[in-house]
Amino acid sequence: MDFGKVKALLIAVFLGLNLFLGYQWWLLQKAVAVYSQPLSDQLANVQSELATHGVTLKAPVPENQPVMPQLHVNYSPVSLRGLSSALWPRSVRVQWPGLSAHVINSPFGSIRITSPGQFMENLNPHFAARQAKFPMKKLSQGLQKYLIKHGYNFASYQQLATYQKGSQTTVIYVQQYNGYPIFSARLTAYLSHGQLQSIRQTSFNVLGAANPRQVSSPISALLSLSQYMDKADLNADNTIQDIRLGYYSSVISDHGWYLAPVWRIDTTLGVFYVNAVTGEVGVGVA
Repeated sequence: MDFGKVKALLIAVFLGLNLFLGYQWWLLQKAVAVYSQPLSDQLANVQSELATHGVTLKAPVPENQPVMPQLHVNYSPVSLRGLSSALWPRSVRVQWPGLSAHVINSPFGSIRITSPGQFMENLNPHFAARQAKFPMKKLSQGLQKYLIKHGYNFASYQQLATYQKGSQTTVIYVQQYNGYPIFSARLTAYLSHGQLQSIRQTSFNVLGAANPRQVSSPISALLSLSQYMDKADLNADNTIQDIRLGYYSSVISDHGWYLAPVWRIDTTLGVFYVNAVTGEVGVGVA
């Protein structure tokens, strides 16, 4: 055995470990230094950190740090009969193709169950032109009034975001629990020239809550995002448009799964979810 090579390898490993631990220690000290400052200074420092990655902060930063549990959830069971009675008037004539079918039709349009807890409604253009077309300046108000009357379980949803591209508008609502949004349980409305085209919706059952913890601050979430960008070498012009606290998980199971409290950071290039307990950063769907 060449002890000289073994010794050199051990020294290299030792030096590499020291560099790694040193970097982690530097990040820790940096974070501690930030949190020991007044809030305004913390925010200024985080903005400076984000700026090194081309990120501009234009969203208001919340100040709340509530105690929030993890949520045990599964998909709400949906049926075509239940959906039709919620979305369409009782007087409407429904075409039932068969017990095993996943789609029904009526003069209002069609409803298709796409997967457990999820469905899509496509509106008949003639019906939508009369009942679901809204002035662009009052689109959000008009759409909300329509969904209150013709939506499925709409009272448990809150508006999250509106995206406009030319004549196409996408409005996203999310289910809520104790006033906090569940970001992965969405109702997405698609409109063209102010006329509602279709609705895609996902609905969850909350089976229980466990392990309540005080969540981290949004400043901490922004610092975690900056460190994530540093490690991922993300350096592109980007703007933070919204910071919001709620629940999310990218892990889904047929028998139920847990949603963690997260800070949702919406940017012009995408959406980031920062675990509000561990600080882990994930990339989500805009």
